[in-house]
Amino acid sequence: MADPVTIAALSATASKVGAFVAAHAATISAVSAAAGGGLAAVGTLAAGNAAADAARQEQKQLNQMAAEERAVASRNKAAVDLRKRQLLSRGQAVAAASGAGATDPTVLEMMGDIETEGEVQKAEAMRQGIEAGKSLEYRGRLGVATANTNQRLGYLTAGGQVLSGVGDAFSKYGAGLESKPGGSADYNWWQSPAIY
Repeated sequence: MADPVTIAALSATASKVGAFVAAHAATISAVSAAAGGGLAAVGTLAAGNAAADAARQEQKQLNQMAAEERAVASRNKAAVDLRKRQLLSRGQAVAAASGAGATDPTVLEMMGDIETEGEVQKAEAMRQGIEAGKSLEYRGRLGVATANTNQRLGYLTAGGQVLSGVGDAFSKYGAGLESKPGGSADYNWWQSPAIY
C-alpha cells in the first residue's frame, strides 16, 4: 500500500503539471510545431545527402567497371590479332607445302582476306569495349546528376518544412498578438528596435 502522504504529494504535483500544461498549451504547441518542422527538415537534408553520396560511390564503381571493359576489349583485340597471325602463318605453310608458293595470286587473295577480317574483328572488339565503357560512365554521370538535383530539391523541401513549422507555430502562438500594441497607429511590433 502506498503512503497517503506520498499519494497526496503525487496528486498535488500532477495537478500542478496539468495546470502548467493547460496554461502554456499554446506555447508548447507552437514550440512543438516549430521543432517538428526543424526535425523534418534535418531528415530531408540527411536523406538527400546520403543519396548524393551513394550516387557518387556508384559512379566510382561504374568508372572502374568501364576501365575493366576497356581492358577486356584490349585483351580481345590482342587475341584476335594472335589468331589472325596464326591463320596467316598456317596459310603460308600450306601454300608452300602445296607447291603453289606464297606469291600465287589465289594465296595472296586469301591472305588479304584473312588480314582484312582480322583487322575488322580487332576494331569491333575495341569498339564494343569502348561503347560498354562509355555506357557505364554515362550511367554514373546520370546517377550523380539525378542525386545532385534531388539534393538541391531536398534543400528547398527542407526550407519549406522549416517555414511550415514556423508558420504553424506563429498561427498557434502568435495569433493573439496585437499588430499595434499600446494603441499607437504607426507602430509595428515586428519593427521594434532591438534591446541589447
